[in-house]
Amino acid sequence: AGLRCIGTVIVDHTGGAAAGISVSGPIARITTDRISELAALVCSTADQISRALGYQPASRPRLTW
Repeated sequence: AGLRCIGTVIVDHTGGAAAGISVSGPIARITTDRISELAALVCSTADQISRALGYQPASRPRLTW
């Protein structure tokens, strides 16, 4: 049984890395078919947290799925 993890960075008002966020679990539950869906959720949540820390999207483009 293997594990799979999907993560991204949380940035602060300066555009610098402040933290990370991820979701992980067994490959039986995080299948390859779900990677895009879960990556979008992780990135969306990271963007919300980053904005709460003062991140301005125009100042540094984020990678999205």
